[in-house]
Amino acid sequence: MQNHKFSNLENKQFFLSIILFLILVIDSSFWFMEHLSGTMRISINFISILFLLGYKRKFVLSKKTYIIFFYLILFVVISGLISKNSKQTIIITFSIVNGFLFTALLDFEVFVFIYKKIIIFLSVFSLVTFSINILFPQLLYFLPIITVRSGITYYNAFFSVLSSNTYVVRNFGLFWEPGAYSIFLNIALFFELYALKNKKNEVNIKRITILLITIITTLSTLGIITMTALFISFYPQLRKLPRKYQYLYWLSMLILLFVGITSDRFSFHVFQKLNMSNGRIDESTSVRINSFIYPGLEFIHSPVFGTGYNNYLYIEKSKCNNMATFTYMNWLCIYGILGGIPYILGCLKFFIVKNSSSYTKFFLLIFSVLIFSTENFIVITFIYILVFYAFKDSNGVYAHVE
Repeated sequence: MQNHKFSNLENKQFFLSIILFLILVIDSSFWFMEHLSGTMRISINFISILFLLGYKRKFVLSKKTYIIFFYLILFVVISGLISKNSKQTIIITFSIVNGFLFTALLDFEVFVFIYKKIIIFLSVFSLVTFSINILFPQLLYFLPIITVRSGITYYNAFFSVLSSNTYVVRNFGLFWEPGAYSIFLNIALFFELYALKNKKNEVNIKRITILLITIITTLSTLGIITMTALFISFYPQLRKLPRKYQYLYWLSMLILLFVGITSDRFSFHVFQKLNMSNGRIDESTSVRINSFIYPGLEFIHSPVFGTGYNNYLYIEKSKCNNMATFTYMNWLCIYGILGGIPYILGCLKFFIVKNSSSYTKFFLLIFSVLIFSTENFIVITFIYILVFYAFKDSNGVYAHVE
C-alpha cells in the first residue's frame, strides 16, 4: 500500500467510518430491520453515500464498470415492469445505485482499512456483551427491548443485540441474525489474510484471533465452516511467513478441532442441524435446502430471463417459510442467467485472489460460494459494493505472498 493513498486519511477517517458504519447498520442491523421499512432504509443509505461527495467528487471508473452498472439497472427495471412489482424493484435499484456510487467515490484500499476497523470494534464490543449475557443475564432487564419473538425477548445493547434465550446464547453483534454477523466477520477475516499486507508481509494475529473467537461465538454452522475453508485456503502462504505465524496458524486449527470434538454443547448447537438421522431434518437445515431447491426449480423453468420478483416472493412464502436464504440462487430465480450471472460473477471475482495457487483459488471459490449461501442479501447495499469493487478490478490490491 502506497503512503500517498492514506496521506489525508487520518483526518477523514472518522467521517468515512461513520458513512460505512451507517451503510452496514441501516441495511443489516436488528434494530433498523425491525423499525424501518426497506424503502426507508435504502433511502437513508443513499443520502449517507451522497456525503461521500465531500470526500471525493471525481468518479474514476472504467467504461466496463459503467456498462455493467447500466445493464444491471436496465434489467432490474424491465423485469420489475413486467412483473408489476414496483416496491421491490425500487429497493433493489437503489441498492445497486448505492453500491455503485460507494465504489465510485471510495478507493478500495480505504474501504478495506475502514471496514476492518469497524468490524474489529464490533467484535470486541459484542464479545464483551456476549460474556455479560452468559455470566450476568439478569443485567439484560436494564436494557431497552427491541422486540419479542416466540417468547424470546431481544434487547438493544447499542452496538450489539442480546436475547433472553437460555437454551442457547449466540453472538448477534448488532446484525439481524448470528449467521449474518458471521458473514461480515468472515469478510473481515478474508481482508486480514489477503488484503493490504504491510511491508514485512505479516498478518495481524491479534485481529485474526479476535475475529476467530467472535465467529465461533455466533455458533453459525456455515459461518464456522466458511471460516475453516478460508484458513485452509491460506495454507500455501504459510511458507512465506515467519515461523511464529506458522505455529499460530496450526494452533488456531487445533483449537477449532479441539472445541468441535470436546465441547458437546458447542457441537450440538453448531452441528446438530446437519444431523439427518432417523429421517428427521432440522428446521433450519430444511429452510436452507428448500432455499436451493425451490428457487432452483423456478430458475430451471425460466433460465434466461428469470421468473420475476412476484413469482419469487410466492415461492419464498409457500415453499421456503418466508426465508429464501441462498442469495446466488435468488438472483438466478428472479433475473435468470442474463440478469443474475453478473452479480454472482462479481461476488466470486471479489474473493478469488489473483496470482495465487490453484489450491488457494479452489478453496477461496468454496469460501465465496458458501459465504452467501445461508442468508438473503439481494436487498442489502453491501453486497453490491463488493460486486462493483470486483468489476472495478480492485482485486489487484490484494497482497499475495506466494
